[in-house]
Amino acid sequence: MNKTILLLFLCATAFFTSCSSSDDSIEEPTPEESFIRATIDDAEQNADIIGYSTSTTNGGSSILYSITGTINTDTTNNTILLNIIDDETGANAALFDLPIRVFYNGVDYSDSDGTIAINVTINNSEKIEGTFSGELREASNPGSNIQITNGSFRILL
Repeated sequence: MNKTILLLFLCATAFFTSCSSSDDSIEEPTPEESFIRATIDDAEQNADIIGYSTSTTNGGSSILYSITGTINTDTTNNTILLNIIDDETGANAALFDLPIRVFYNGVDYSDSDGTIAINVTINNSEKIEGTFSGELREASNPGSNIQITNGSFRILL
């Protein structure tokens, strides 16, 4: 009888002191983790799936990293794509004609007129890291915009 009461007490204690599964806070990534995150139209977004591909640009003289992050594991409707030139830092590190593209809630947004600011702070053989913010325009409806603030990224190479 005492064992049953003790077992019920331990189960009840574990149940009432366990963490809530509805905790929506975004954890800080460790230095060994890749991430892309931003506030898009006042909603915090954290990319779940991070990856990159490489190609050449500037007539084959530079390597271009296309860094992709998927928001809420939805690869068709919520994706952030950053295009960063290898070994460049500062504002010149982003590909000038298409530095960022965002598919958000199924709508295609891009930086067609330079209203997004991308600042690459680290760009070496181990990682690319930086920040971004600004306004993106819907590709098929230039009057429709989204605001991006607090954007940051790190991709481990």
